Amino acid sequence: QTQDILSKTESITNQSHLDFLINVSGILHKDDIGMEPERSLNMINEEWLKILFQTHSIGPLLVIKHFHQLLINPDRKKGQIEPSLLVNMSARVGSIGDNKLGGWYGYRASKSALNQITKTSSIELKRKNIITFALHPGTVKTDLSKPFQKGVKPDKLFDV
Repeated sequence: QTQDILSKTESITNQSHLDFLINVSGILHKDDIGMEPERSLNMINEEWLKILFQTHSIGPLLVIKHFHQLLINPDRKKGQIEPSLLVNMSARVGSIGDNKLGGWYGYRASKSALNQITKTSSIELKRKNIITFALHPGTVKTDLSKPFQKGVKPDKLFDV
């Protein structure tokens, strides 16, 4: 994965800068290996946890590491123009305080880690005039949420 990130970075380094970067990655289930959100501690699976943390936490952190330099504009450092934006797509279930249902251990924990990565990197990147924040889009009609959409109220299920 690091090689993929580096090759993508190299392919756009001739750009003077990026105005914004939206870091979107997500996996909730993987049918070919039987991966699904854990509803109990007995369902915890080390392989699934590695996939979830690689996708939601490690991968996005490596994207930040390798791409944040492209968000720096010398004029931005002087405060003369608007800051660049770095957005990490998170999930509400990554909130510790909002966890009322339990379960989904790996998904919740890996999105919580992304939230911490976002907060921590925002402190460093603010000094470079880069605003960093996380968004959660709600439940969106995608393959990721498809097996879980039946319990979602129609006004809470969003189109892409």
